Amino acid sequence: MRFLALTLALTPFAAVALWQNSFDDHVKKLQDAQSLSMTLTTSVIGGTTEDVRVTLSKPNLMRIDSSAQLITTNGKQIWIYDKSGKTYEDSPVDAGSPASVWLQENAWVYTAFFNEKLGDQIASATKGNSRKLRNVAVTDWTITRKDKAVLLVQMDDQLGVVRGFRTTKDKAEVFVFAKELKIGDTPIAESEFVFVAPAGVTKKEAGAPAGGAALTFADIKPILDANCIGCHSGGGAKKGVVLSSYQEVAKHVTPGDPDSSRMIRPVKRGMMPPGRPLPADTVAKLEAWVKAGAKP
Repeated sequence: MRFLALTLALTPFAAVALWQNSFDDHVKKLQDAQSLSMTLTTSVIGGTTEDVRVTLSKPNLMRIDSSAQLITTNGKQIWIYDKSGKTYEDSPVDAGSPASVWLQENAWVYTAFFNEKLGDQIASATKGNSRKLRNVAVTDWTITRKDKAVLLVQMDDQLGVVRGFRTTKDKAEVFVFAKELKIGDTPIAESEFVFVAPAGVTKKEAGAPAGGAALTFADIKPILDANCIGCHSGGGAKKGVVLSSYQEVAKHVTPGDPDSSRMIRPVKRGMMPPGRPLPADTVAKLEAWVKAGAKP
């Protein structure tokens, strides 16, 4: 990844300490907030640009509105509306809910709104230039997370929160900038996060992809990311079971036969994840993927 020139020389320890103080302010501001409303402009370098409206409210309300879909949750139920297919599904919220996964994968820095320990995930940091970015005074930071992800982050000098970041996703460079950002001191009404189907929109079975197409690994990966790879990734994966890529997962499933699949059996028995069995509809989705052939 190509980053902007960094001009301030600090020892690694001093840089991390300075960033930690700065990022702690970001985390505290979002923790103290009762609501957060943003319009995130996501630009793939050399490719497409999309605006996504993100609304968060305490204690656990989320609404993510893009051109393709709307994901919204009132903390108990989650709705996914496929705008082009004019269908929606709903299901009880679980740890691997699409709203949480979307926020983690696409706007990690803003998960501080719900996670006061987010700063603990930083391994190293280097301070860069102070400048104007889209008429906003920011300071650049290059940070490396403990999972080895590297981001170029822009801290808003006035608000004291992250305003933008640049990272790599699916082998493409992506820049995300909050062109609108409002921190609220009162929660947003829960009713604003309940989906009401527009006229002509029909409900489909939870866990089934739009149009009746077979599930693919892309449908399954968010569940694994949220519930499994904490223990089943890298060289220290428990019992040697790695679930961080399709190639690795394929070693532990028998296409067409969930009951013979090493990955599915302990999940169905409630043994995995340890201490917090997955909801029945999530287990059913994993089974359906394997039964349909465990497609990549």
